[in-house]
Amino acid sequence: MVDFHTHILPGMDDGSSSVSQTLEMLQEMHQQNISTVVATPHFDMRKESIDDFLKRRDESFGKLQECLLGPKMILGAEVLLCGSYLHHIEGLEKLCIGRTRYMLIEGFTEPWGIEMQHSLSRLMTERNIIPILAHMERYYGIPKNREIMYALWQQGAVWQMNAQVLLRRWTRRFGLRMLRKGFVQVLGSDCHDMQLRPPNLGKAVEVVQRYASMDVLHEIEVCSEKMISDE
Repeated sequence: MVDFHTHILPGMDDGSSSVSQTLEMLQEMHQQNISTVVATPHFDMRKESIDDFLKRRDESFGKLQECLLGPKMILGAEVLLCGSYLHHIEGLEKLCIGRTRYMLIEGFTEPWGIEMQHSLSRLMTERNIIPILAHMERYYGIPKNREIMYALWQQGAVWQMNAQVLLRRWTRRFGLRMLRKGFVQVLGSDCHDMQLRPPNLGKAVEVVQRYASMDVLHEIEVCSEKMISDE
């Protein structure tokens, strides 16, 4: 299974604070049978340039090179969509996951304007970048956002759901429905540490196996593998 949303790189954001913490998180992921981890530290264009972010990311990843064991790690970013001109930003492709066209994008948890839909749509049509809407459950409850999400999904955007949705009893039914209907194509732990927001995707996979079906789980696994291979 591929974990598409993690804050596991040491010292990058509000996630892992040290190499030792990152290694502990990776060990836990290995025990949960996570094969691939996508490192997606927060990127906020209002605070730093793409080149400065990439330099910090490379330095953080470099600290792990000699001791990296367990799941394979692919570098990416969680890009905050804080303006309507994301599709105009030069060098934006550098923030895609690995060598793919896919980019994890975070929106604000408030009603979206039509400008956001247009920007993400143009990201696909003009830049050939496919947005993955991070933790879709945070936006879905707002009717206007839901309308935009469906429009983008129909155009080819991907919805990512956090594992915690499947682990909480009061949100599990919603999460399973989204998976069964095929709206959510990839999952992520959105892990930040080992205490408050630990790696938990393996536990969510067990929930899918128990309450959905192996066909649903297989579809997620196939889609995830195709995406990291840029198919």
